[in-house]
Amino acid sequence: DADATKGLSLGEVTIEGTLYGTVGQPLTYTLTVNVAPEGAGTIQANPAGPAYESGTAVTLTQQPTEGYVFTGWQTASGKTLSTADSYTFNIKGNVALTANYVTETSLMVNDYIIVSNKDEFRAAIKQVNQDTSGKRQFIFLKNGDYDYGTFYNYESDKNNYDPSLRDTIKADNVSIIGQQAKHVSHNPAPATEDTEKGVMIHILPVKEGISTTSPIVNRGNNVYLQDFTIENDYHYSGTARACVWQDEGNHTIGKNMCLLSYQDTYYPHAANGQFYWEDSDIRGVVDFICGNGDVFLNKCRLVNRDRSPYNTTAHEGGSTLTAPYTQVDDFNEPGGHGFIINKCTIDCESQTWDFGRGWRGYPKLAIINTTLTEQAALRMGVDQTKGKTYDKSLRVDQEAIQTCEKPLQFYEYNTTDELGNINSPETNVLTFKGGTGDYSTMTYETILKADEIDRFQLRNVYPDWQPDKECQQIAITSCQLEGTTLSWTADGKAKAFLIENDGDFVTIVDGTESSYVVSGSADKYTVRAANTMGGFGI
Repeated sequence: DADATKGLSLGEVTIEGTLYGTVGQPLTYTLTVNVAPEGAGTIQANPAGPAYESGTAVTLTQQPTEGYVFTGWQTASGKTLSTADSYTFNIKGNVALTANYVTETSLMVNDYIIVSNKDEFRAAIKQVNQDTSGKRQFIFLKNGDYDYGTFYNYESDKNNYDPSLRDTIKADNVSIIGQQAKHVSHNPAPATEDTEKGVMIHILPVKEGISTTSPIVNRGNNVYLQDFTIENDYHYSGTARACVWQDEGNHTIGKNMCLLSYQDTYYPHAANGQFYWEDSDIRGVVDFICGNGDVFLNKCRLVNRDRSPYNTTAHEGGSTLTAPYTQVDDFNEPGGHGFIINKCTIDCESQTWDFGRGWRGYPKLAIINTTLTEQAALRMGVDQTKGKTYDKSLRVDQEAIQTCEKPLQFYEYNTTDELGNINSPETNVLTFKGGTGDYSTMTYETILKADEIDRFQLRNVYPDWQPDKECQQIAITSCQLEGTTLSWTADGKAKAFLIENDGDFVTIVDGTESSYVVSGSADKYTVRAANTMGGFGI
């Protein structure tokens, strides 16, 4: 009685009757595994092949030859199935796979591991994770598209994640340096449609999740990032956690970075962690800077994106900048300051926006000496009704989105518009809800006076760490080309020099060099000096 709109499945069926003819043999398929380059590794199949009955679970395990790094299992069409050392699948047809490797030394130039595509980048991360020396290691990303692809494991179960399709930084003292960040001015992305040169790392998850969608997870300490863009291509449709940088380390620095998503763009996740971002571009819609630890954003551009690109109504709904989950109550302890936005510029593409709301723990948020664009100043206000009524006098959501031990502790000082006019009110006493016990509500003055902002200065937030000094850039003070000899001088002691030809990578030379013999012709040669962390200046 099933019609065309209904489905039927049967299980454990017995068919009784008379069989005419002969019984066929089970289908068998052949597995072929190649190693590229030849001799770079050895492959073991369990069970041993090469012929298998249909549906057999086969596990391939690789072991690299000394001097090589494994980059992944690849199909004949070029699709990377997994980067894990072991890969298991059910054989359902003739299969040809390639185990890909790169040499450790072929990527090295003056202490930098030079990479130009996603597979080389992932191999470089494996390489630095295996180093036990403790010395700083440097990965350099040439301009290009580093596409992690569609993020799922099985064609038949696209909600099933394969963690090996993401990367984890496990080593301390790692620098990842891009040739140039790929900034975008239009909304929505995808930034990959831009013609501007730059480094773009992006991923397309098929399922949202704050802890499962970032292409890279950091668990190392003293990691330094500069001059590249990470984008999560998840199609936002009102709510969708899609992280681009998940950080469980400590003392991470981001300089001249661009982070693009819609919800949960940047996710620091270490209770006592200390994180510093300078001159960076971070964009999103819902709680797009969220998590725990002390996060100091210095001179960054923060953009509340339009909620509508994958919806139907332009500019519908509001945007929330931050959701701190501060787990340390004491301001004097690491992790006890929460989020500090200092000397930043905030822009707004959505219908309205606010500075933030508490998440869990003892959430803290301070906005210091920050500039609002004209649109941001006009569109500020909290959606108290979850409809279309916005209270312009409220600059933060007074209620937590989840249970907090204390309500949000919000502080503001000297917010201005683009002309330097004061935007923050002279006084703004607010009542915050969401805590427990004696802290179910808190009423206090949120506007600081000049003598009260000292606790939010960088030297007091990080008394034992000077990240602003570590990311200072070294400038080239002169540069000339005579014949085929390019020569230069710098304003400080450089670790290395990057040479570019019309914006394209040429080479990296040691910091003791002051000249290089070029080949060919170009409209413009560029020389950039690296600081001690490996990041190249202007």
